Amino acid sequence: MSKSEGNPIVDGFRGKLGKFLVFKKVNGNTIATIAPTGDRGEGTEKQQAARSRFSQAAVFVKSHLKNPANKALYQAAAKRKGFVNARTLAMADFFGSPKITAIDVTAYAGTVGSKIFIEADDELEVKTVMVEILNADGSSVEKGSAVLQPESGVWEYVATVENADRIGDKVVVVATDRPGNTTTKELVL
Repeated sequence: MSKSEGNPIVDGFRGKLGKFLVFKKVNGNTIATIAPTGDRGEGTEKQQAARSRFSQAAVFVKSHLKNPANKALYQAAAKRKGFVNARTLAMADFFGSPKITAIDVTAYAGTVGSKIFIEADDELEVKTVMVEILNADGSSVEKGSAVLQPESGVWEYVATVENADRIGDKVVVVATDRPGNTTTKELVL
């Protein structure tokens, strides 16, 4: 890809030149790219899956950005995070999963009201964080939603069940973003 800024010879060019060159405008700049080559064919199973996933992403982006509130949210985040536009951020959001960067269990004493703190991030936002505490044998002690603390940006889970023997227990955290992508992270107590 070649980019031309302020070149009076190619400024304003759009379309195909010959068999191999295509000019287009992107963010006010004239870009020259290689022309696409005809039929892609059926493709391998992996290629078909990738095409299908991309089609799903395009539908998500188009339908999601039709809503003015969603569009404003993505536009503001795109500007803040350095994305070209809201559409680019929405596409990245569709393909990216949330990241769980920390699970802090130092305040979890196995008593009702003790807390677990989770740090999670995403291209746009993490919508939900679910926490489950499992006994060493795999049986569930408790499960519920963590609540985002707006002042710190940390998710907080408050225990609702007494759990005296925590040795070997596991905390399982599942973070979900706006498009529905999930990430799971486990921590053994």
